[in-house]
Amino acid sequence: MSSKEGVRRLALLFGLLGVILGGVVSYQEWNLIVSLKADYKKFEELANSEVVQQERSRRFQKDPATGVMLDTDIKYLISQKARDEEYADLPSRILKGEISEIDWNKNLQVSMIKTIDGEFHLPTQEPGASKRRLIVVYPAIGF
Repeated sequence: MSSKEGVRRLALLFGLLGVILGGVVSYQEWNLIVSLKADYKKFEELANSEVVQQERSRRFQKDPATGVMLDTDIKYLISQKARDEEYADLPSRILKGEISEIDWNKNLQVSMIKTIDGEFHLPTQEPGASKRRLIVVYPAIGF
């Protein structure tokens, strides 16, 4: 066997190892995407549930005189001044459905949901198409 043939075989071996490594990385990336998508769907399902909508409409009401949102639980006006301060933790402790606690942010959006079984659900972004494309590209890059 000549050295040229040996180098060619070595290159093929490294290429094959690169494809295998790329496949492993793709598999790990796929698992991450699946779990992120499940987390995203679960949070969106809970955040848009009837329980959360009822709690939002019960708790935060517009003051007819001033037009400012009023937090009926703590009698605190949520005005521009309050938004500028570090006043962001507005928890609602409820036990309806599978939700036990809802945390609201300064913009009156859901920032965290705690379920009765003790799981915390945070807002996450849905994994984009670019992440899925990388799954196909990793083995090719490895080669």
